[in-house]
Amino acid sequence: MDSHSSEEQRSIVFPFVPQKKIPQNAILALGNESWEILRKLLPGHQEKKFSLGKILENTNFSCVGPATGSPAAALFLEQMIASGAKNIIALGCAGSLQPGLLIGDYLLATGSLSEEGTSSHYFPDQKQPMPDTKAISALADILQKKGISFQEGMVWTTDAPYRELVWKVKKYQESNIYAVEMEISALYTVARFHGVALAAIVVISDELFTFQWKRGFNKPLFKEKFHHLAKTILESFICLEKK
Repeated sequence: MDSHSSEEQRSIVFPFVPQKKIPQNAILALGNESWEILRKLLPGHQEKKFSLGKILENTNFSCVGPATGSPAAALFLEQMIASGAKNIIALGCAGSLQPGLLIGDYLLATGSLSEEGTSSHYFPDQKQPMPDTKAISALADILQKKGISFQEGMVWTTDAPYRELVWKVKKYQESNIYAVEMEISALYTVARFHGVALAAIVVISDELFTFQWKRGFNKPLFKEKFHHLAKTILESFICLEKK
């Protein structure tokens, strides 16, 4: 049990709280690929500086990014929350650990295994950060209404992509973990800490399940599927804006 008083637990450093809040609905772009697609889908929206990156704003939603890696993703999310975001979709890519999950497929992250260093600063004993179930259900509903096929499963979040070792991939395959990426467990941890709703979805960009690295980052299928997913999520927020 933590023996520190509430005053001792107070963070000395904290996000800037702006006078003008951003919309409650937001998309957090994980990586440059996600950000560039969102930016192209919102022509005419001026990019403004936000945290370590940029923001694109509509009346009812904002897009923020690009965030790569758990420390950066947590910094972005902390600033988004301090700025007024409460309902957040994180959009990124991941490497598949399972033969039934191929390049271009969609995975809704229903849980995570943390092998990153950020989450322990919020919940020291939490190894498997979980998302807000209502946020997951809401995102699943958006996809189902559009007839988009997706899978659901846990992801492994790592800080060291070049240390995705054969024995680890084998172990996590057997543990029914679907994919590996670099941000989601930290995002689920920070969202839980602050009591906001966040769901993450990824497009499979590469495959590791044969214990050889099959890259799909530059394949037309991956880019098309990423574009389609981003467009669908944006359209759902735009529909909210029109209501």
